[in-house]
Amino acid sequence: GDGCTECICGAKKYRANDAARSCKLCSRTGMDCSKAGSTVASLKIKAGFWRENNSTASLLQCPVEAACVGSDVLVDGSNGSSSNNTNSSNATICVNGLCLCGQRGPLCAICDHGYTRFSAKSLCTKCPENLAISILWSVLFAVLAAACLWLFLRVSRGSEGSSIRPLINTWQSMSIVLLTSNDWPEAVKWIQKYVLQTVNLDIISLASPSCLGVPLNFYRRFALTVSGSIVLVGAPWLFSVRKWWRRRVAPEPWEKAKEQCLRDSILLVLLIYIVVTSPAFTHFRCLEIESSIPGKSKSYLMADYTIECYDATWWGMTVFVVIVILVFSIGAPLGFAYV
Repeated sequence: GDGCTECICGAKKYRANDAARSCKLCSRTGMDCSKAGSTVASLKIKAGFWRENNSTASLLQCPVEAACVGSDVLVDGSNGSSSNNTNSSNATICVNGLCLCGQRGPLCAICDHGYTRFSAKSLCTKCPENLAISILWSVLFAVLAAACLWLFLRVSRGSEGSSIRPLINTWQSMSIVLLTSNDWPEAVKWIQKYVLQTVNLDIISLASPSCLGVPLNFYRRFALTVSGSIVLVGAPWLFSVRKWWRRRVAPEPWEKAKEQCLRDSILLVLLIYIVVTSPAFTHFRCLEIESSIPGKSKSYLMADYTIECYDATWWGMTVFVVIVILVFSIGAPLGFAYV
C-alpha cells in the first residue's frame, strides 16, 4: 500500500508495525516488497519463482529453478534478450516472460517446440539442428541399454542372482533418494541423468523423441513403458520356445530352461520395478494453480504440466494406472512371495 503501510504475501497481510517479519516472509516466498508503494502488479518476482500473471499474488517455486528468471531483468530489445541487473557482469540472457528461452507454461516446466529435456529436473535444451545427430543418439542409447541388459543377464546367470541383487537394490535406492531434491552436486546429477536412467532402461528419456518430431506426453510415455516392460519380462521365454515345443520328447532341457527363464524374468521385474511403479504413483501428484479470478483455479500433473488433472482424460488414465499398481506394483511382490 501507500508508504509500505502493509505488505501482501499470498493471501496474508502484515502491518507496518511488523515490517521486518513481513519483508522476510515476502523474500522467502519470492516477492520483493522492499520498495515503497509496491502493488501486486508491480512486485518484483525473484529468480526461481513463477506466477500466472501480474494480477495474482500467488507465487510458486519452480521445479527447475534456473528455468524461472523472475522479473528482475532489463529487456534490451524485442527479441526477448535481457540482462540480469543483479549480475555484475551484465551477461545477456534470453527470456520468455518469467521463463528462460526454451521453457514456457506453468512454472516454466514445458519445453518449447525444438527443445527437449533428459529428465524432469533438467533444463530444456535446444535439439540438434541436424536430425541425423538425434537419430544417432537414439540408436546409441538403445544399443547401450541392450548391452546393459545382456550384461545384467549374463552376470545374474553366472552367480544365480546372488551378486546382482544387492546392485539392483543399490541403484533403485539411489533413484528414489535422488528424486527428493534438486540440491545435489552436479556430478551426482550427471549420474542420475545418464547412468541410472540407462541402467533402469529409461531409454525413452535419453533418446529425446521430441527432437525426432515425436512428442510424448506423460500418458504416452507411461503406456510405452508398461508395454515395453511386458515385452522385456517375457523376452527370456521366447528363446526357449523350441524347447517348450519339444518338452514331450525332451523334458529335461525344458525343465532347465523353464527354471532359468523364471529366474531371468524375476530379476528383470526387480530391475524395472521403479521404472514402472514411480510414474504410476506420480499420476496422482497434481498441483493446483490459483488464477487471478477468485474461485478459479486449475490443477496440473506435476510430471507433465501440459496435462490437466481431474478431467475426463485424467480419470480415464486413472483406471489404467490403478490396474498397473494392483497387478504389477502390488501383485509382483505378492507373486514373488508365493513362488
